[in-house]
Amino acid sequence: MKTGEFALEGNSFLVEGDKYAIRERKKVKGKPKYYLIRCEPFQYVSSLFQVDPEEFRFDHEKRLYSLKKRKQGCDQRAISLFFLLRGGMQKWYNLLT
Repeated sequence: MKTGEFALEGNSFLVEGDKYAIRERKKVKGKPKYYLIRCEPFQYVSSLFQVDPEEFRFDHEKRLYSLKKRKQGCDQRAISLFFLLRGGMQKWYNLLT
């Protein structure tokens, strides 16, 4: 998955022509409330582990990512998506175990 900053429309954003969406689970039983999907073709990507009200961590294809919602201009929103360094990944996994 490419990293960078992407325009957020509602709860979805485009990365290299692929549309991704943040979804909320209807029934949360031991799982994080939010998860990430690729819309077309449909693919479940990962659970989103919330670390701040507007920031999440997730893993995809053995890489750890940070996804952060932020304001961009008056009414526009954006998503920043980036890799976490190996040391950051180890600290994050230690929090989960």
